[in-house]
Amino acid sequence: MRKQREATCAEPSWREPEGGDGEPQLWNCLQRYQREPALPTLKPKPGGNSPKRDDAPEDGETEGVTLFLAHANGFPKQIWQPVLRHLFALYAGVDEVWLWETANHGDSALVNAGKLGDTFDWADNARDVLQFLQFHRPLPGQAELPLHLPPHALESTPRRVVGVGHSLGGGTLPSYFDALILVDPVIIADHIWTRRPAEIERYNALVRGALARRAVWGSRSEAKLGFLKSPFFQAWDPAALDAYVEYGLCGLPPATSSPSGASPRAGVMLKQSPYDEASVFCEPRAQAESWYLLPLLPARIELRWIMNGRSAAEATGGEEATRYTVWRRPANSSNVRVREAGHLIPQEAPGRLGEPHSHSRSRWREEGQVGLTGLQRRRSRRYC
Repeated sequence: MRKQREATCAEPSWREPEGGDGEPQLWNCLQRYQREPALPTLKPKPGGNSPKRDDAPEDGETEGVTLFLAHANGFPKQIWQPVLRHLFALYAGVDEVWLWETANHGDSALVNAGKLGDTFDWADNARDVLQFLQFHRPLPGQAELPLHLPPHALESTPRRVVGVGHSLGGGTLPSYFDALILVDPVIIADHIWTRRPAEIERYNALVRGALARRAVWGSRSEAKLGFLKSPFFQAWDPAALDAYVEYGLCGLPPATSSPSGASPRAGVMLKQSPYDEASVFCEPRAQAESWYLLPLLPARIELRWIMNGRSAAEATGGEEATRYTVWRRPANSSNVRVREAGHLIPQEAPGRLGEPHSHSRSRWREEGQVGLTGLQRRRSRRYC
């Protein structure tokens, strides 16, 4: 299997394997951040010593965590950048960050253009994540990376890897991490679908809304002005909207109808087509599968739920169902609600999500840390 994988990865992405079954090869794009060797020092407080950043490694200790972040449906991987800015400004315990992009989103969708199918299986995204973690993740100390990450054995010195997933991303993370932070994940019991027609209609409305979404504008500035007229985008943090405009859009492909061949066209379009966004909403099976598998999640994996606190938990099956879901795997688990945001927590409250030690009242738990670093800190290392 490994030899077959090595042979496949050695081929350029635009070349189909010879003698295969005709199934196209799809690619996932990632963005990587690495901490510089020397930890930055905060400016000293008046009359005091120079403090360390919150939860910075102790003297002589270089170990930190690696974060793997998975986005929601309809957004590029860089939608996490505003959260990371707040996190990096306050917390020095992160060694490396991997921003994951599903095959039909963002830059991945551009690379896979013409090869994406008519349907989308959420389990495919989980398998893609697992393949990356097992065979292709960057090795520690590997500063420069090739365009195509080659397969390799697991590193000899394992590190602590924390999976962070929002919505679709939270519902498709495999149990291959040291800890999981699920940000309002779409994990819903199947009886919600079979007994609540209103839930089915809500998803049908999401499908219709995605299909009707405008996909082409004359410029990025025109697109942003249009977004700002929508209540959906008005609730966003300005930095999140800027990231979406910058990384969720791309230039129009060249026109090929001119006699002289391809010619450039002015304007921008969504990297992910409205159809591909709608196809993600059409697959509810994996959401119920994740719900059923929650009790089987090993107790060694710390589980953190960060849930929306401004709406009635529509994305997770309603208040009553969500209250049960977040305690379905009670061992080594915690949960909290972010009062400042609805379902789109990274977009509406990136600063709140990036705070290492912020507190919020919760309906499901009296009090808890909201930010991505609210997990218990451990010095022991295990395979993730």
